[in-house]
Amino acid sequence: MKKVSIIAPVYNVEKYIKRCIDSILEQTYSDIEVILVDDGSKDSTGKICDEYAISDQRIKVVHKENGGLGIARNSGLEMATGDFVTFIDGDDSITNDHIKKMVKALEKDDADTCLAGHTKIYADSRVEHINVCAGKIFKGEEVKNEILTRMVGSNPDGSDYIEMSVCMVLLSKKIIDEFGLRFHSERDFISEDLIFDFDYYPRSKKAVVIDDVGYYYYDNEGSLTTKYNPKRFEKQKEMTREVIERAKYIGIYEKCEQRILNTFVSISRYCIKLEQKFSNNSYKTYKTNATKILKDAFLQKALTDIDNGNIPIKSRIVNIMMNRQWRFLLWLTMSFKNRYGI
Repeated sequence: MKKVSIIAPVYNVEKYIKRCIDSILEQTYSDIEVILVDDGSKDSTGKICDEYAISDQRIKVVHKENGGLGIARNSGLEMATGDFVTFIDGDDSITNDHIKKMVKALEKDDADTCLAGHTKIYADSRVEHINVCAGKIFKGEEVKNEILTRMVGSNPDGSDYIEMSVCMVLLSKKIIDEFGLRFHSERDFISEDLIFDFDYYPRSKKAVVIDDVGYYYYDNEGSLTTKYNPKRFEKQKEMTREVIERAKYIGIYEKCEQRILNTFVSISRYCIKLEQKFSNNSYKTYKTNATKILKDAFLQKALTDIDNGNIPIKSRIVNIMMNRQWRFLLWLTMSFKNRYGI
């Protein structure tokens, strides 16, 4: 049997950590090791991890000073002894056959990587997201051409996207070790997962994609994506530039240029929306912050280069407003969206 290392970086998740660990220990695939990386938690998360380690010898616990998700994952990789590695966030969980299904697919097709989908869990509902390439196998150059290009963003109409997360994936520890792959800090790049993907997938020789949705991603209170961050736009701009350079370097930029631009423009729209939301109904505050975004030369070039033809009409209209820097109309539009949760 192939041994699987399941790495779970955890930080201040005492409300959810037991659900996460229990779901891992209930796996029907037995040859696993569990590495819990306590990233300097200030609540009882670390203590709970230690209690589980006492009761189950498959669990290893690392306690470290807070350094962020990417660095915590690296600490887990240093300890991992499995043939394959996967990650789970401390406030998420997995179904009891999630690992077994991925290992079975790897062994059946002699692949070094397996990708699955996920299920988004909301307070009153759940939505299954089956991987758009489920049932397919990619070899050699196809891995980066077909998988990585879908990870940088969706088509302009919002379709054909593969989640860039390193969760819900089995990764080859051999590839990780052979090329010394490690995560960057999210304090350097706003998406450490995608940067890691650019290091990993061009080196994968065979990847299989399955229709499993056994990774449960919870829409928990206080998600970082819904919090105001005044540096969000600048961080995303830096990230986009890095992705463009990496895509050019491995020869996939022409294939995914519009996906990259669409992602950047979409997040820029969201940044404008957040500026309105957290302006405390002060148009002056919104205007000052939104102007910095709208006048940005990199964004204006992206708005010019993006193909608006296939973009949904509502997003297309907002793109035009941004391109022409119609701040007051954007204020009214985002005010309406924020009020009604659109």
